[in-house]
Amino acid sequence: MSYKLLVLDIDGTVTNSKKEITPKTKEAILELQKKGIPVAIASGRPTKGIVAVADELDFAEYGSYVLAFNGARIINWKTKECIYSKELPIGIPKKLYDDAMHYGTGLMTYEGDSIISAKIPDEYIMIESRITTLPVIKKPDFKSYVNFPVNKCILTADGELLESIEPVIAEKYQLEAQVFRSEPYFLEVLPKNVDKAYCLERLLKILGIEREEMVCCGDGFNDISMIQYAGLGVAMANAQEKVKDVADYITINSNDEDGIASIRITNEVAKEWQTDTRELYTLALKNSERIFEEKIMPMSEVIGMFDVQLQEMGLKKTALKRECLYEPYVVTNNMGINGASVILYQDIFKRLAEKIGGDFYILPSSIHEVLAMSAKAGLTKEELKIMVKEVNDNCLLPDEYLSDSVYRYNKTFNSLEIVA
Repeated sequence: MSYKLLVLDIDGTVTNSKKEITPKTKEAILELQKKGIPVAIASGRPTKGIVAVADELDFAEYGSYVLAFNGARIINWKTKECIYSKELPIGIPKKLYDDAMHYGTGLMTYEGDSIISAKIPDEYIMIESRITTLPVIKKPDFKSYVNFPVNKCILTADGELLESIEPVIAEKYQLEAQVFRSEPYFLEVLPKNVDKAYCLERLLKILGIEREEMVCCGDGFNDISMIQYAGLGVAMANAQEKVKDVADYITINSNDEDGIASIRITNEVAKEWQTDTRELYTLALKNSERIFEEKIMPMSEVIGMFDVQLQEMGLKKTALKRECLYEPYVVTNNMGINGASVILYQDIFKRLAEKIGGDFYILPSSIHEVLAMSAKAGLTKEELKIMVKEVNDNCLLPDEYLSDSVYRYNKTFNSLEIVA
């Protein structure tokens, strides 16, 4: 299947926990757009809250799209034309004001580039303000003030309270609106039948693309509909379990580890993509060397970094021996995740031999790193084998295990062999 549209959620998907787009995630999205594949952002945020993300990803240059308010408004970011919009019935905000007073929740909606709050803004409304960068305007006369069309209203409170009133509010407005929680502290009220899938259907018609040609990726409850609707639905590794349950695939890494740039490729996926393991391996290795740079550090440096972390936590330094003549090197990648794969990088052993000063042993530490020990260190291969086995048996989780073998690199012949 040739995919022609990528749809991404923002929070928890495109951005990390700090609400930032990492360089590698940005690079992956830009590369896709350069190849002529449009990208759409589908978010519960208001339009203003998406501007910075869309601009950072050069949406205007490539003609990509923004779906704000969970899809209640669709904008062509190149022309800034609103090509679809659906509002709540005009009387809904007034009724919700009465509900907010009755249940003791906060209530907000949007006007232009501002958040309108019915009460003194609570901590949850301020969270929305920080995420969207929109100022909050308190309107004590909210009930009479909001007499204009709005795309969305949100009741705010702690998760326990909203969980208890959600079914009540949903039943009350079932004929007029759609009610769901996007976060434990946000109970959103949107126009009837508005969710990401419903509005993506309209975008697909405009673009002349079939749903089977669309990939959707997200992490939250409000992403479930589009993940189910897409030809390929992808859940982030950090997604809610209910989201993972409906996804076709799950990313290997979370949003803090450039998750949208990776999915787990099964035999079924390879068959669907009409490729084989050799081609996938070649592409994966090439991309890994570019994205996950190798990192080679003396053990003393690693211990020093560990000591700093211990001190920050108020704990004692390690009692491990520091620098020695032939200290081992830790070999991993710049993320420290699945870093043992760097031993597959081109000429990695030659670079290690130059750094170490000759032949060396490779000791599999875990899937995240390996140790490189100089052959001049005076340890026998049997002693090294015992070290590796003890670490594997006592220090690793089952899914972190790599190998019990000891390998030796010969610099003269540029060869690697199992020696124990």
